[in-house]
This record gives sequence, C-alpha cells and structure tokens, in this order.
Amino acid sequence: MKYEQLPYELFLEMEEEPQYADTQGQSMILQAKIYEKQPEAFSPQFRKAVWLGILLTLVTAILVSFCLPIISGNLSRTFFPFWLHGLNHALGQYLFWLQSQSKWIGYIDGVLLGSGAVLLIATRNLRRGNKGQRMLALTQIIGGAVNIFLLLIPIVMYLPNVLLWLLTVLVVLAALILVISLVRAFLF
Repeated sequence: MKYEQLPYELFLEMEEEPQYADTQGQSMILQAKIYEKQPEAFSPQFRKAVWLGILLTLVTAILVSFCLPIISGNLSRTFFPFWLHGLNHALGQYLFWLQSQSKWIGYIDGVLLGSGAVLLIATRNLRRGNKGQRMLALTQIIGGAVNIFLLLIPIVMYLPNVLLWLLTVLVVLAALILVISLVRAFLF
C-alpha cells in the first residue's frame, strides 16, 4: 500500500489549528482544581494532642525497652495483703506478656516514631497538612493513647497493693498509739 501523502504532510496542509470546545477545557481545569486543595492549618488542640501522642509513644518505647526488664522482677515479687492474692498472679502474667511482646511493641513504637518524625517534617512542625497527613496525625494520637494504656494496666494493678499496705501500716500505727495512750492512762 502506497501513501500519496505522508502523515506529517497532512498537518502541513492545514491552514488553521484545530479548535477545541472551550467548555471541555474549562471542565478539565475545574476537575483538576478539585484535587489541588491547599493544606489546612492544624488547630492548636490537635497539635498538642499529636505532640502528646508522639511523646507517650517515646516514653513507652523507652520504658518497655530499658526499664521494664529491670523493674518487672521487683514488681512481681511483691505480694498483695489480705484478700487480693489473685492480683499477684495477674500482675506477674501481664508483666511476663509485656516482656515477651516487647520486641513487637518496639517495632510498632519505632514505626510510630518514624512516621511521627516524617509527619513533623512534612507538615513543618504540624502547621499545615492535607487529609492524609491529618489521618497520620490521628494515628499518632491513637498510638500514644494505646501506649499509655499498656503502661497504665500494671500501675492500676499495683496501686491497690500500695494502698492496702499503706492502710495496714496506718492501722498498726493507730493501734500502737491507742495501746500507748491506754497504758499511759492506767499507769499514771
């Protein structure tokens, strides 16, 4: 098949440029602008919550990695007075679980801290961000809350122990003071 004219010669013969409908061009521009939204400013409360989430993640990573192996033995050796002996076993099991899962908790905290650093850089210290960056900031808040919850469980389990021992010491001191005052009253 032989061509009489080559394709580029057809374009040379055209006297005027092709006209496109203006409405089609306008609709393309309008559709493109929908996706080009400017980043919105973070509110001060949201910024504080994100910073708190990052800080709680950092504290949890440090405590679980370095401090938990040192203090868990001492915490599990203390015993609850009176009727709360069942909490000894529960506290020991939770601390054992926390130590055995510390590798995975460390990985998750590392990812949260890394994404928090990227978030701080990308949003210029949490000043402005798009929807994806807001979702990442919300993930930082939720991650910090879950991390503090991991640390609050042993504290809440250990708090009755401290309070019952304090109550026991106060009762013994009150009984001792009562005995001393009764002895003093009868002898003098």
